[in-house]
Amino acid sequence: MGDRSAKYFAVATREVVKTISEKCQLLYEMNRVFEQLQDIAVEPTMVGGESDKTLFDFVDAETVQSLQQDALEQTKE
Repeated sequence: MGDRSAKYFAVATREVVKTISEKCQLLYEMNRVFEQLQDIAVEPTMVGGESDKTLFDFVDAETVQSLQQDALEQTKE
């Protein structure tokens, strides 16, 4: 029975690692998108002459927090 338990544990461990990796991938991708938005400058003529604006400046904090919370909740499932 010990061998059977060890095999079950090994399979269960692989499944847990796979699930965590998939969920972490979601967080990684989301952060990558936010980083890209921070790197894309907006033409000053499009934002009333303001310089140094990026696309990320137009993503409100509530949206970012909501997306992060959703991703974290998915990692708990």
